[in-house]
Amino acid sequence: MIKHLKLYTPGPGDVDDDVLESLASPVIRHYGPEWMEIYHETQGLLKQVFKTENEIFFVPGPASSLMDMAIGSLLASGEKIIVGNNGFFGERLAQIASV
Repeated sequence: MIKHLKLYTPGPGDVDDDVLESLASPVIRHYGPEWMEIYHETQGLLKQVFKTENEIFFVPGPASSLMDMAIGSLLASGEKIIVGNNGFFGERLAQIASV
């Protein structure tokens, strides 16, 4: 067993052994039956949390893909949008909106 120091600083923090064991497990791919079981279970739990019977979608990808989906769903081609550019992510959103 590895001895962990208790750190009383903002970070990095001490990690429990059960978390380290879990991190040592193989990564589950975001497709296939094993993933779909987790997907449907999580979807059901989120429907309870949000008190909805509507569909809830997960996007296994970076936040940029969600921004692209949101803009593509809300705006027709050629419509204008105002993007508050406050740094890297603002620039990324402006770049996605301009395509």
